[in-house]
Amino acid sequence: MKRKIAIVISGFCGTVMLLFSCMVQVAFADNYPSKPITMICAYSAGGGSDLAARMVAKYTEKYLGQAIVVENRAGAGGQIGFTALSKAKPDGYTIGMFNVPAMNMLSAVRANCPYKTSDFAPLVNAILDPVVLAVGADSKFKTLEDFISFAKSNPEKIILGVDGPQTNAQLQPLIMEKALDIKLKYVFYNGAAPALTAAIGGHTFGTTPGASEAQQYVENGQLRVLAVFSESRFSGLPNVPTFKEVTGLDISYVPSNRGFGTQAGVPEERKKILAEAMRKAIEDPEFQKKATEMGLPVFYEDTVTFTQKIETLEKELENFKEMLVSDK
Repeated sequence: MKRKIAIVISGFCGTVMLLFSCMVQVAFADNYPSKPITMICAYSAGGGSDLAARMVAKYTEKYLGQAIVVENRAGAGGQIGFTALSKAKPDGYTIGMFNVPAMNMLSAVRANCPYKTSDFAPLVNAILDPVVLAVGADSKFKTLEDFISFAKSNPEKIILGVDGPQTNAQLQPLIMEKALDIKLKYVFYNGAAPALTAAIGGHTFGTTPGASEAQQYVENGQLRVLAVFSESRFSGLPNVPTFKEVTGLDISYVPSNRGFGTQAGVPEERKKILAEAMRKAIEDPEFQKKATEMGLPVFYEDTVTFTQKIETLEKELENFKEMLVSDK
């Protein structure tokens, strides 16, 4: 009899504990987020990625109910920041900007890259920014034709500053090199901002930032954009021709997708909360107006669409690996 009572009591206690555990888990999930969230940006302050990250963070706070603190972790072409994001605790309190395809390119071509893209979980895409070829306002290159003519006559004399090795800022001019049969050299910086500063100061012949990153410097007379690498002209730089308009050549374009994501192990419900808050932020009329004023080309994609885009880009990068693993 005592044994039966003990079994009943034990079973009752187990049931109570199970119910309590479930209640705690539900309460814990419903209470998310209960503290500030860190957003890692893998590039330096002042560049297009940083500006976009801070914009999205600011407006997402409004719908998330918690502060989002942007943390710049620049270096190694973004690898330092992406690695930090991949190694963070998967609890939904550390998110980051997904610079696609830069994030994917690093893991694809660097044998010692500490992360792989399967370590991440995409949330939303926010910005689609084509790469441009830009030079300082005092540059002798007034047009893309000037640039090409000099490059053909002076192999490897033109030095471009880009925001890190094995990024789309390097891949796009590499694709251009192959199409035009020219040879360039590269110097690498920890982000677009210092690369732009070097070009403006005449320390390099030019740079290949995102169009939105170049726009403000064009408007204040510090920079000249020679061409945009996209199918159509960039709305913020309507007088700048596309590469094809000038050369007549069809080439592959690798624009910057500036989206957001977190770690693969974050609970689905938390990812949904983050993605929904970001969707509302990006669709907020005030955000849209501010983004237009800043020259940020808003391009929202939901979790499913953004994930599919990344998977497609992963396959396409196989065609460019040989270019990116060179000693350039």
